[in-house]
Amino acid sequence: MKNKLPPFIEIYRALIATPSISATEEALDQSNADLITLLADWFKDLGFNVEVQPVPGNSQQI
Repeated sequence: MKNKLPPFIEIYRALIATPSISATEEALDQSNADLITLLADWFKDLGFNVEVQPVPGNSQQI
């Protein structure tokens, strides 16, 4: 357990750079899995117990 996050600017850049658009139009909708994984890893690094669960009925969202 590292208990340390990257510097704020790196967090900010990573959040902005990670595609995760939710849209009602299927052609525009993107999975949020990469963003959830990024956030889960940061929280794990801080010592949190993290459990990622899929959203029933939506294969692209977790």
